[in-house]
Amino acid sequence: MGWKGIIRERLESTLKNMLMYRKIHVVLTSDANYILQTRIAIWSMLKASHTDYMYVVHVLCSRQLESSDRNKIYDLKKYFDNIEIDFIEIDEKKFEKTLITSYYTVASYYRLIMPEVIHADKCIFLDGDTIVRTDFSKLYEINIDEYYVAGVLDCVMQSKRGEFEEHRKIIDLPTLDNYINGGLLVCNLRKMREDNLYAEFLDYIDKGFPFMDNDVINKCCYGKIKFLNLKYNFFVEFYGNTCELKGKNFTNQEVESLDKNDMLFHFPGRYKPWDYVRTKASDTWWNTAKEALPENEYKNLYNSACMLAMQNDWSNLVRICKKQKDIVIVGYSDIGRDLADSLLRSGIKRIRCFCDNNIEKQGMDYRDIVVSSITIANQRYPDSLWIVSSQNYYKQIMEQLREMEIDKRKIIRYIDKNESYYKMIDEKYKANEDMQAGLKEHGMAEEI
Repeated sequence: MGWKGIIRERLESTLKNMLMYRKIHVVLTSDANYILQTRIAIWSMLKASHTDYMYVVHVLCSRQLESSDRNKIYDLKKYFDNIEIDFIEIDEKKFEKTLITSYYTVASYYRLIMPEVIHADKCIFLDGDTIVRTDFSKLYEINIDEYYVAGVLDCVMQSKRGEFEEHRKIIDLPTLDNYINGGLLVCNLRKMREDNLYAEFLDYIDKGFPFMDNDVINKCCYGKIKFLNLKYNFFVEFYGNTCELKGKNFTNQEVESLDKNDMLFHFPGRYKPWDYVRTKASDTWWNTAKEALPENEYKNLYNSACMLAMQNDWSNLVRICKKQKDIVIVGYSDIGRDLADSLLRSGIKRIRCFCDNNIEKQGMDYRDIVVSSITIANQRYPDSLWIVSSQNYYKQIMEQLREMEIDKRKIIRYIDKNESYYKMIDEKYKANEDMQAGLKEHGMAEEI
């Protein structure tokens, strides 16, 4: 090697060492129910991004997060030498007055205190329900000196702008044309601190905005938001149907140039791939999960999701019910009543009662099926099949049944397959889903 080659090699080595000291701060929020998904998102980000940078991953969590869960994230250091992991415990008392639902937990609000707990000038915030296939080192270099955040316009909000006029009035914005989704944000933490934006965030978190932290970010950062290309936060709802986004504040060029190997897949809303294996782009998520998780963790997660799908094929649900002496439907609502009607149409006559934790509903009846408490139903029908029809509180109900030592094999989580569900289904599963919907609507002939 000549002297020019030696100099070039030394320069390349020096440059590489300099880059390795350049840190990119990435922030996620997580809890015990989301830890595997958080690991998968981080894995995908590291696999897609330039290896000559050090990625400092900050995980915002509650103090109650167990060490066994934290270790599932720390374990990533065995596979990547360009990652630092930092768990930051959040005092949840700050969020006592916030609106919480089954899908939006208190952890959703943690991102609002990033300016106070992340000691860097800049960071990328990433939701855990994402798969990254684009280089974050390029994203991090985007200049946002004059902005609080950079983000992608919310796909649903932009595609259905007319449906969100009431929402615009609630959060009091001049327009929703600039409304971004918080699943991926590049944050100017320095400017946020200089302008005391954290205090403004705290003022708004107890307003009860419908889209919670996402609304707070759009409200407080309005006028100081830089817009990113669609590829940095693509909603899988539009996978295979991107034409719905054309002319909706996205340019034709950014829609048409979407490349599945250079974009961020976002799985927002109710129908997450780890629960619903038949939804759009779920294969993308599961293929990454298979790489990112230990084999036993992956198999447990995948088998559970497949079981949920199978049990909720109407033909299978009816077959399961036919083998039961007693059936209890948990959740006295329109969904629970529709489930009872559909089972009766399919000849299932052994529905003994509804159950509901709402005392005001107990004692009501529908088609001579009485509503009782879960405790009384368990005493009367100790060997029953429990079908949990509640969509919003199924996790709490499932835990309640387990605490009563009800065999988990005798519990089925029921999926209400509404219009939103069918819109999310992958094309290759639509024929089966349509057939199952027909069986539910018209009944299965044999009675019991």
